[in-house]
Amino acid sequence: MQSHECTVALILHKVRNSGERLIHGGGRYIIGNRMYRTPALLRLFDRGYVVQLLMLLLLLTVPLIADGLLLLLLAERYGRYLALAISASTGFIGLFFLINSVSTTLFTLHRRISLGVYPRKQYHDLAALLIASLLLIIPGLFTDAVGLLFYLPPLRSALGLAICRRWHRQLDEVYEHLKMESS
Repeated sequence: MQSHECTVALILHKVRNSGERLIHGGGRYIIGNRMYRTPALLRLFDRGYVVQLLMLLLLLTVPLIADGLLLLLLAERYGRYLALAISASTGFIGLFFLINSVSTTLFTLHRRISLGVYPRKQYHDLAALLIASLLLIIPGLFTDAVGLLFYLPPLRSALGLAICRRWHRQLDEVYEHLKMESS
């Protein structure tokens, strides 16, 4: 079922004119055999979406709290400056390796596209490497450790698959666009 973006007023107009039943949920409206999406801003007025967003933000604070606790324990044991130096250097070292991996993955992705091969694995790797990079940029040892774990190929593949599964249609469009650029 193809999805079309339009305003709620247009959706209600189509329902009135067609006489078909309207099914609504999660920012999507189904009229007959066509699905319509409302603009993203309207989702902020949906209670369920706002609760999900706040829960996600709450979940994102857990690594920051763990980082703070770990940094305090290290500072207590080894001193403030050494703890800060260790925290900063792990992120820089990990980010250096990730930049190299992202560059290699992008090169392979473009090469496969120019050969007409869909780069599914490279999409997965790139998504996971970007998440790993983000975790390494956030200061702290806990986020650095999780970021480095996502750098490992088995976890990288699993994380990349989880991320890309949701954006399958958009990645197909990116593939088609990059394929046209490479020819």
